[in-house]
Amino acid sequence: MEVQTRGNGILQFWPTISEAFSAAKEDESIWKISWTNESTDERVRLVRRDAPYGGHEWIYSPIVLPETSQ
Repeated sequence: MEVQTRGNGILQFWPTISEAFSAAKEDESIWKISWTNESTDERVRLVRRDAPYGGHEWIYSPIVLPETSQ
């Protein structure tokens, strides 16, 4: 698995999700963590945002929005 982080315009790669989150904990400029779920082929993207009561939280942000039927 390859996990990607982005912060300050810099793209970095990590061997595990845990290592990517550890890097984000140390580097507040990291605002995105993403990887491909190998069992479903879905690209998972988490985006950091300010939490309502201080600190921050990671929110799932789909890369491909589902098509709506018409």
